[in-house]
Formats: sequence, structure tokens, C-alpha cells
Amino acid sequence: MAFVIKPLQKAYYKRYQTKFRRRREGKTDYRARKRLVVQSKDKYNSPRFRFVVRFSNQFVTCQVVSATMAGDEVLCNAHSSELGKYGVVAGLKNYAAAYCTGLLCARRLLTNIKFTNEDGDEQVLSDLYEPAPCDGHVRSVRYGRRTLYVEDLEWETERRPFRCNLDVGVKATTLGSRLFGALKGASDGGLDIPHSHKRFPGYSPEKKKYNAGAHLDRIYGVHVAKYMQKLQKDDAAKYAEHFSRFIKAGKGPDSIKPMYENAHAAILKDASRATVPAEQKHAYLKEKHPLQVKLSKDQRVQRVENKKVYKAWKAWKDDQDDGDDEADAEESGSGSGSASDEE
Repeated sequence: MAFVIKPLQKAYYKRYQTKFRRRREGKTDYRARKRLVVQSKDKYNSPRFRFVVRFSNQFVTCQVVSATMAGDEVLCNAHSSELGKYGVVAGLKNYAAAYCTGLLCARRLLTNIKFTNEDGDEQVLSDLYEPAPCDGHVRSVRYGRRTLYVEDLEWETERRPFRCNLDVGVKATTLGSRLFGALKGASDGGLDIPHSHKRFPGYSPEKKKYNAGAHLDRIYGVHVAKYMQKLQKDDAAKYAEHFSRFIKAGKGPDSIKPMYENAHAAILKDASRATVPAEQKHAYLKEKHPLQVKLSKDQRVQRVENKKVYKAWKAWKDDQDDGDDEADAEESGSGSGSASDEE
């Protein structure tokens, strides 16, 4: 007997609802987004901020985002491609790079937020919330009825740290994921993000113990250095292929940890964004994508006139070609008729 698929009833199709486009594409988890975005009804203009971490094939992106009725607004962002300014030459999506990107985003955000103190002087949050030492430990402090996940400071003012929640998107929150490297970097940078040590590298679910030293090795890229040493001994060709950018920059296994240590210090010293000259931007657009260059009004008007002139010339050219074809056809027809008459 053949396999027969029983068709669904009409009631099924009448009640069927198409899922949102980003849900169909597997880009947005709306169940999680609703719980991260929705705020209390008794609060007005008090957005909930999310620390968004996303990974591409080559880079890490960290953003602090708030949701509005018009759409999401990005308050601050950092990209791992900026780490070249701080000495990180390659490996821009591993755990150590995620930590550096989260640290860069946190310090940049706190530097951009300015407020006026009781004396009327303008200050920035980065001066009030100093970064925590990078040692792999989770820090928290009780403040009234709340738990703040920042370094234990002497609270001289009533200003609380900047609170945001981790947004992982559709990525699985597995033990030791790079997501938590970016989270740890942002937390050490001064952002108040609720978390625990149960998803960090170094935590053992069987023993229920956390080894901060193992986590610190991940932050400094010790696992990368060990793999480099292993490949150097086992397969030199594969080592030259996998770590070509490190080799080109003169970075060996012994220089990986100092590279990230220097990057942390440089980020804490200056987290500003490197500006690109306007001439360089326009030159890139003209070279790569000429249609993306914005035209002036006079240029747009002239462009339309040129199209009209070309269209008129094209029509005239087609008429001329049709007239020439008809004349050729008549000449050929008259020639064949005279030849038949002679015969």
C-alpha cells in the first residue's frame, strides 16, 4: 500500500498564523526579547538597556541597546576590528578578543555618559566607576535591596552603576561560550550586568567548583599559545597556515599573553573611537561603490535631462534604422523582379 499523506483540515489553515520574518529566518528569539525589553507600566521613559553580543565569521560586536516604539537605539558599540589600535593583530573572534571588545564597549560607554554632580561640575561615569582587576572572579555588592555586579566601591553618591542585561540572541549559552568572555570584559569595565560563575570557563558542574585561574588563562589567550606550541612541534606547515597573521606580525606563543595584557591597559587608558578622515571615506566610496555617493540637486536634475536626451536620441536612431531596412528591402525586391522579367 502506498504511503498517503492525510491533508489537514480547513480549520487548521483558517487559524494558521505566519511567524514574524526574523523568527522564520532564525535571527530573533521574540520570547526572550519580550522579557528583556518590556518595562514596568508605572515607569515613564525609563528604557531597559541590553548588552548585545554578536559573532560573525571574523569579528565580535558588542552594543548597548535600548528599545523604543520607533525601533532599537544603540547607545554605544565596539567592534573587534578596532583592537588593532591596541595591539591585537589577529584572532579577533576568540575568547580573549571577546573580553577585550566587551571591556572596550564598557569603558567607551561610561566615558560618553556625562552628568553634573552636586557642585555643578561636569563629570563622567568612568571617573566614578573604576575598572575591576582582571582576575576571573565574580564581584557583587549589596546596595539596599539590590545586588550590584560591580567592584565594591565606597559609595559617596546615590548614583548607581549603569545596569544592563545580557542579550545573547539565538546563540546557545553553553559552558565556556565566548559570549561570557564579552560579558566578563564589560563587567570588569564597570557595567552592572547580572551574572554568575556557572557559565564561565573553569566551572565544573560535577564538582560544583569554580577555578578562576582557568578562566584567567582564557582571558589572556593561554589556550591559543598552547595550541601554537603544539602545532609547532607536530605540524609546522599547519602552524604556518593557521597562524599566518600572528607570524606576519612577529607574534609567537610567548608573546600572546603580553599582547592581551598590553591591550587591556591601552583600552583602560583610552577607549575612544579612532576617527577616519572624511576624504578617505569618500575616496573608498568613489572607488568601490560610485552609485552610493550622494548627488546634489543640480546633479540629479542634470542626470534626468541626460536620460531624456538619450531616450530621444535612441528613438530617433531606431527610426533611422527602420527606414534604412525598409529601403534595402525595396531595392532587393525590385532587383529580383527585373531579373524574373528578363527570363
